[in-house]
Amino acid sequence: RAMYSLSTSFWMVPPSLSCGTFCFSATATYAHRAKIALALMVGAILVVGGQGTTIRALTLTRARVVDGNGAGIRLEAPGLTLDAVTFTNDQAGLLSGAAGGAIIVTNCRFEGVGAAGDRPTYAILSGPADQLLVRGSVFEGGAGGAISSGAAETTLASNTITTPGTLPPVVASGRLTLVGNTFEVGAGATGRRAAVLALGDAGPVLRGNRLLHAGPAMALLLDWSGGTPVLDGNQVPSGDSEASTEGAWRHRASDAAHGAKDGLRSWAGRVKRFIKGQ
Repeated sequence: RAMYSLSTSFWMVPPSLSCGTFCFSATATYAHRAKIALALMVGAILVVGGQGTTIRALTLTRARVVDGNGAGIRLEAPGLTLDAVTFTNDQAGLLSGAAGGAIIVTNCRFEGVGAAGDRPTYAILSGPADQLLVRGSVFEGGAGGAISSGAAETTLASNTITTPGTLPPVVASGRLTLVGNTFEVGAGATGRRAAVLALGDAGPVLRGNRLLHAGPAMALLLDWSGGTPVLDGNQVPSGDSEASTEGAWRHRASDAAHGAKDGLRSWAGRVKRFIKGQ
């Protein structure tokens, strides 16, 4: 059975609920069909507008919209805890543009998430939260990356992240700490190849992480941050590097030249430069 705790100020859009699974149903009531239409407009199965919401033991399946941003959960208020939630075959798992608050994701699964056709995306896309913590979770079978974080502080611990390499598995613009994660990256990447792209002002901290991959040599960390990284006990295959700063000078020069531009366009440009290896 589903066990979940939700604020009253949210839209819940389940046409059917069975054993903790939200899925679309041809036998949905008229009221549920109206809610489905609302879901299509807002681009998510659940849209959470209450602060400090907790969701547990739930499965969210096949979130799809035309623009490719169909999310299992769309967060529109500060603070969210997800525990033992499974996202399956969604275009995006968790999509958050909310400022402030902590987003905590523990013991969750993201299976085949990031399937946006010609535009693969991330399983978790977090905007300017105070904190993003992802712990003990599994990312596998997606078309894109695992986590793109604009949070002030991002911490990943004891996760297993398997991606095809078409996007950097983890991108973070704030303080970044990774402890005990396993990255398995496919051969899909071109240009610069790395499991983690750090873009914040402070140097990232990586301890006890493990990199596995197919294809040409790559780095565990591509450090485009403004600080000095802390690296301890990480495992990388022979011929690979624990960290690289390749392209950092160009990234910083480009950011300085375009500092007045809209933040979202700047963020998109960073990822684009990574993918193209410029």
